[in-house]
Amino acid sequence: EHCRRLLASVQDARLTLTNLKTDIAGEVRLAAPTGMADAAVFQQALRRIRREHPAIRLALYFDEALADLRDGSIDIALRGGAHALDAPDLVARHLADWRWHIYAAPAYLHDAPAITHPADLAAHTWIYHELPRGELRRDGEHHLLNIESGLYCNRLAAVRRLCAAGLGLALLADGEAADAVADGSLRVILPDWTLPPFAIYAVTPHRVQAGRVAAVLHILRESFASDTVHHPLVADKVTKKAQT
Repeated sequence: EHCRRLLASVQDARLTLTNLKTDIAGEVRLAAPTGMADAAVFQQALRRIRREHPAIRLALYFDEALADLRDGSIDIALRGGAHALDAPDLVARHLADWRWHIYAAPAYLHDAPAITHPADLAAHTWIYHELPRGELRRDGEHHLLNIESGLYCNRLAAVRRLCAAGLGLALLADGEAADAVADGSLRVILPDWTLPPFAIYAVTPHRVQAGRVAAVLHILRESFASDTVHHPLVADKVTKKAQT
């Protein structure tokens, strides 16, 4: 399996170099979850595409539902986790590995009970798109995160914004929350406890792409591969009440 993927990567690189020699212009339709709009690395990739390929017209479609790549309406879909590999007839290119972390706004932490252990999390208000569940790990310790209720949002971007507004805790991807951590509007809760990483993929319906699609894929892969600032753990390890 490793050899097959390595060979596919080499073939992709050759095809990309070939396609990048052609004229690059026209529309590229890219689908992504709404939370991706907050990811600094994605924003940087968009700026680079506009700068290096001004003749490309990007059309962005944000939705939590998986885009249908078989009907020809989408050229590239950014997907996270195992869903990207569900369909064997689609081509998934690995971009990065991200992690889920628990976040809260300083205003929420100021008035909320202290959080010093995962056992404290059930007593807090949660904002979610999907109920937060998973195994938190720290060294040899394990704790099952299994939140049963909270404030449901049908869009991931809304979860982040309401969390930053101080309405409760949220489980967010580190790549999407890094800017908010950097500017102080969000803090990482229990940063020493981690959930398993998940992969981000660029998925296309075909391996051979038009020059404009190959150019966008090339920049996405380079941008995500060079991203070293999305991990927020160094930004803040304060989790106790009123330590703001």
